[in-house]
Amino acid sequence: MHRILAFFVLALSTNQCFSNLEDYVEREFERNREQYGCIKDLDFGFKSTNDFMKLSEIGLNFIVEKQDDLNSLESLNLSGNNIPEIVAHDFIEKLVILTPNLKKINLSFNRIGFMGASIIGNVCHQWEHLEALYLCHANINSDGLLSLFIKLSKHPNLKHLDIASNAFFNEESAYKLGHRFAAFQNLNSISFEDLGLNDALMDAFLLGMDHYKMSGPECVMPLKSVHFGNNIKSLDSILKFMSKLDHAYQLNFYCQKKKYTINKENHTIKSKEKYFLKIYEQKSDKNIKMVKGKQIIKLKSNL
Repeated sequence: MHRILAFFVLALSTNQCFSNLEDYVEREFERNREQYGCIKDLDFGFKSTNDFMKLSEIGLNFIVEKQDDLNSLESLNLSGNNIPEIVAHDFIEKLVILTPNLKKINLSFNRIGFMGASIIGNVCHQWEHLEALYLCHANINSDGLLSLFIKLSKHPNLKHLDIASNAFFNEESAYKLGHRFAAFQNLNSISFEDLGLNDALMDAFLLGMDHYKMSGPECVMPLKSVHFGNNIKSLDSILKFMSKLDHAYQLNFYCQKKKYTINKENHTIKSKEKYFLKIYEQKSDKNIKMVKGKQIIKLKSNL
């Protein structure tokens, strides 16, 4: 008798969960209809409110079932749902067919893994309008990221890429990452934060970039912003990186949780912070002055 009762309680709870997920998905679709007149910007990402529900495989299926509405979708946020690797793989495989106009997708804080990264790489060319891809904390190993880079570097419109807090790289994989990174054509911003890239591995990364450039094409990406995280300790690493970018004339880089701006044309680095500036104060080939509250270092470098 108790087992039968427990079964009915479980069934009732499961049905209630399905109903809540379906309502949750429908509310977001309805918000889009009211705001845009079509489905344009679906946000199922993590929210610190009672409105957030993690989308299980059932929830993702509810999205896919609305296939007639997805043709106009431009932005999809699924961050923080902890979606399993195989579920992510199958969902992306279905989604790409239904969303030809997608420009931005956030899959951060899900278990995308090697399989998920592989399918993204295989289908990204079908998202021909894709401009931004966020894969922070996505449980992707170095092989998965390297494979993904090969495919993404050929994408004609990708401008923003976040691969922070995934695999830790060693010297060999850092070299390969640099070689494949140099092939990107239109990238404006990228985050390498918390990938273990330190000054030693940056040397391998930059060597990879050099070897790519030696093979023929110059590095044409108009990069404007790069996040390196907390492991880069030397400004020289950043300056060497900047020197490899043939078409980047001003670069905002984020390191030690601080922002710095390098201008290649007038050979200056600006910041309100003093982390790297203290290093250069010890050198004789620079001038430091204050301009509108910002410290400026005049660099005698070959940027």
